[in-house]
Amino acid sequence: MASSQQPHGDQPPDDQPSEDQTLDINATSEADAPVTETYGTFDEALNVTRETPDFERDEIERQWRCRSQLAYFAGFPEGYVFINRLQNGQQHAVVLLTPPDQIAVCDFGFWYRRARVEERDGPAPYTANWYADYLILNRLPFWFLTPEHLRVLDGREAARLGVQQHEDAYPFQPSWYLALRYSTFPRYPQPSPNGNTYAYDLPNDDNSVELRSLARRFPAVLAHHCLGLRRVYIDSKGYVTVRVKKERFDEGRVVPILLKGHLTWLPEDELTFRSSYQPGDTDVPRPAQRDRQGEEDSARLAGGFPDIDQMPHGVGTLTWLDENLDRDTAHALGFQNPEEAINARQVGAMVCMHHQDRPRVVFWPERRFFQPQQQPNGHGQWAFFTTWGDSNARQLARLNFANQIITGLPNTPDPTAEDIWILRQRYQGRIADGEDVDDPTSAIELVWVPGEVDTEYGIDTHSGLAHQPLNRGCGDNDQTTTATWGRYQTTRLSNDKQYTVDRSPARKGEVEPHKLWAVGKTGKWKQRRGASTFNWHDTESILGLNAWRTTKLGKLGFSGGRKSTVLVPWADDERDWLSQVVEKSSGGNPMLTTCEKLTGDFNAHFSDRPARTAAATTSYYHRLKKEYKDGNGKIPPRRLSNGGASAEAEEDQQDHEEDADGIVGEQNDEDDADGSDEEKADGQ
Repeated sequence: MASSQQPHGDQPPDDQPSEDQTLDINATSEADAPVTETYGTFDEALNVTRETPDFERDEIERQWRCRSQLAYFAGFPEGYVFINRLQNGQQHAVVLLTPPDQIAVCDFGFWYRRARVEERDGPAPYTANWYADYLILNRLPFWFLTPEHLRVLDGREAARLGVQQHEDAYPFQPSWYLALRYSTFPRYPQPSPNGNTYAYDLPNDDNSVELRSLARRFPAVLAHHCLGLRRVYIDSKGYVTVRVKKERFDEGRVVPILLKGHLTWLPEDELTFRSSYQPGDTDVPRPAQRDRQGEEDSARLAGGFPDIDQMPHGVGTLTWLDENLDRDTAHALGFQNPEEAINARQVGAMVCMHHQDRPRVVFWPERRFFQPQQQPNGHGQWAFFTTWGDSNARQLARLNFANQIITGLPNTPDPTAEDIWILRQRYQGRIADGEDVDDPTSAIELVWVPGEVDTEYGIDTHSGLAHQPLNRGCGDNDQTTTATWGRYQTTRLSNDKQYTVDRSPARKGEVEPHKLWAVGKTGKWKQRRGASTFNWHDTESILGLNAWRTTKLGKLGFSGGRKSTVLVPWADDERDWLSQVVEKSSGGNPMLTTCEKLTGDFNAHFSDRPARTAAATTSYYHRLKKEYKDGNGKIPPRRLSNGGASAEAEEDQQDHEEDADGIVGEQNDEDDADGSDEEKADGQ
């Protein structure tokens, strides 16, 4: 170790926080309230009696469960990152650290805590005051992972509460979990040859190589940095310790400070035992490495984007590149799915890992929204597909088009995706007109982000809208299905709001109350008549319910189990032509004329319009015959709805659907009796 040092001993440099900037552990009573509210106190459940009110008992049980969940971190690796969620909604990302009088040990892939023996385990990596500040910063109770805390797992409180004690074994977490989580190549400061202890100030940068080099074997430096502190102490054996600013290393002892650039670092293999935890004598070998470039190339050829560092914009899905290998590696890191892995990469985890070791994630964009030739229908906005990396879409737009008069973007230092899309349309128009020009925007990847996108329930393949079964509310308009055969459909109605329904048919013996509700054309939710006494085990009731839903939802563009046919309304002159045939036949069938002949004559007369089918023509002819009979030999004028349009079109559609299904549903007029006995405004 080089001997360059500051002459004044252990004094803070100019950029080091002063003593009055450190956390005051005696001034946190107000901040402790959410912690106490969340976790309660030790053995609190042992005071529960039969006279304890139910509401108080429920709260004690909730706090006991929170204490139990916190105690299970005794079986997780040192440096594990978890989220501390408090009752008031606060969330804190916490680097798991063991109390200074204990040490974390990994043996055969399992972690546990035991008392620290300095002769065997080395000095405590941090002082009690430093650890108290760490608990305050992360809103953890002062008894976190103490023997008193772990007593919550002995089952006594669970027995008093009358609940089942959670008995899951500690998770299997091999020590190479830390090599994956803290993946910067580990290095250690070289011990002093003269037996001195030195102070060293780490760079004031969360992503500095020095900081992350120490994190593998000394995770406390990450929390140390979060406390606003940078100084670490390196003893003659290579152990690293940290402490709060107001603590001197040793009373009356001068600790020289090593200057930047004069610290020698050693690789991992030479000092593997110098750490704040014990990896144990045995461990599980790391998985075999293999060249995976071919797998990534195949994914790219198929339209995917493998090994991404951040979540791209737009609609798409995430998968593992190799379902078995990448999933297992991710689970060892504590990630349950590709989304969690990408979120971790996005905040800096795994960035410096060996390329072979990272769990690979592939993003598959929805192709009709990725670099489309035309703007998709519906509400939405343009976005850059990527906003990170050296050649991301946003950066390309800035480099090539910012503040350019020739492209029509003067005084635009940061062009938006909308700007690039408009510019692209101009170039595409010139190319279509035969100009010999290239489109300079083609290398910038744009995506169309549909309005109200929430892909938790998927995207409707026809409308392109995200399924939202809660329908902006809860209760009666909640169409969330719990059945494996549920099938969502989403469309936008005339009120410019989107609606999601479960279009899977009701099944005999399966109770699904949400299928007793359907949205109407005005956006109001209506319940089928007799819902309160509906028999889910009766075949006729199930058939009637399905017919009612098919008719009501089919009118709004929701398809059913079969293909829904939308009929063209009959025009006035078409009605008059067929009425004359009815009157000439005195309300009977035309003489010497078949259905096919009548339809052929009709289509010949109206040759400028889409041809009618024999079934449609015959159905309408029989309706006119009925009107002739009801009108005592005279067909009355066409009936009009309240809006002035023909009321026959809806009847035509319903008659056609009833004939096709063989099931006659109940009358389904929006403003009349429609099988609905309750109505509910759309939740907004």
